[in-house]
Amino acid sequence: MPTPDAPMHFQAADSTRWTVVVRYDNYAAAQKAVDHLSDEGFPVSALSIVSSGLRLVEKITGRRTMAATLATGATDGATTGLWIGLLLALFTNRDSFATAVMYGVLLGAAGGTLTALISHWAARGQRDFTSVPFVAGQYYEVVATDARANQARIILGHAGLLATGNGS
Repeated sequence: MPTPDAPMHFQAADSTRWTVVVRYDNYAAAQKAVDHLSDEGFPVSALSIVSSGLRLVEKITGRRTMAATLATGATDGATTGLWIGLLLALFTNRDSFATAVMYGVLLGAAGGTLTALISHWAARGQRDFTSVPFVAGQYYEVVATDARANQARIILGHAGLLATGNGS
């Protein structure tokens, strides 16, 4: 964690000089510091939260089975078919409106199921799992323009948000 007597600086793309006010181990702590500065009337437009040590994390959420793949394909297809059916129904008479929407949903579900079946078959057992990817940082720095950094440190120091640098 930088100390007030040894600030770290960097130059932004727009030639603004920034100084690291405090470094945290998690984003929530950095957000809490900025929220506190905002509550104290600090001009938060002079701040940024910079994440470093980025890595892509893929959280595995489950196994992808044939049944789940087909159900997802049918649902996605039915949703697309609903919108197409509604669009086509705008150009039909009142008696055919429900029929157009119903056929859109049914044909969409059938098409989505078929597409999912082909996709699952073509994968040949590769990537038989579902996941949610996200980007995580190793640490998060609250930075301020050079002119505002000391003021931000003083405010965070009075609140006890500067001493540990980890948000605890």
